[in-house]
Amino acid sequence: MANDDGLKSFADARAALRDNAKWVLSGTGAVLALVVGGATISQFGSLSPSDWRFWLAVAAGLAGLFCCGFPFRRAITLLTIDLVTMNDFLAAKEGPKYLAYQEIEKRMGWTLTQKSVAGLIREYNAQVDIVINGERQKQVNDASARIAELQPKYNELSQALATEFVHLQFKELMNDLGTPGVAILLLFMVFAWAVNPPKADHTLVAKPFAITIQPDPDSLDLVRPAASDPRCYTPTVRVVVFASGPGGAEDAVLVSPPSGGVCPPLRVSLIDGQLRPAN
Repeated sequence: MANDDGLKSFADARAALRDNAKWVLSGTGAVLALVVGGATISQFGSLSPSDWRFWLAVAAGLAGLFCCGFPFRRAITLLTIDLVTMNDFLAAKEGPKYLAYQEIEKRMGWTLTQKSVAGLIREYNAQVDIVINGERQKQVNDASARIAELQPKYNELSQALATEFVHLQFKELMNDLGTPGVAILLLFMVFAWAVNPPKADHTLVAKPFAITIQPDPDSLDLVRPAASDPRCYTPTVRVVVFASGPGGAEDAVLVSPPSGGVCPPLRVSLIDGQLRPAN
């Protein structure tokens, strides 16, 4: 009964580690969702490929997704329950299986009659081989009796190795969420910043005012609709200024009396007395 309780404690420990991994991944995903939440696909789609922000967003987004692969791959490995045998631990030369074997060897090997975990595994395997391939019944009976003696300690070692293996995988997951996790967060913050360019700060003037200007042809071509009557907005126009914008620009509406065609009002920016497209 005591042995059963010990085996259950190992199983409970592995389940707790896997549950912790789920919570860690859920929390990480929530943080990333919060950071990227303001960067919608439509905002990214509004960027022009000629805009440096577009390529910065592409680079940061792809790099962030690539870095996410490391912790999520580790988490999938941790949460996937694969069959790992004692012989797998014994044969491992590196990685979590090897480290788990070395740790359990250090903790429990000296307590065994065989003086090592490897000794117990090899003796158990030898007795199983006799039971399967033994030619004399007495040999088979003796091997079966020996297996029954070894079984409690063998089961305990098996559970200890599996638990230490999961524990090491969890530590590697946390390492992957350390410095790489900070890098992932920064990359997605850069992505969110790139697809959310700062909005121009426009302030309404206390009282709109009108001025008359003679726009030069180049500036007029920048703001005049292509299909408009060529006589529109020349030679002089009235500009009604209603707000001040960034960089000394003024938000205005360009109006002109009809000149034999349809000349609708245009929203423009006025910079140093010259017309520019509205921001």
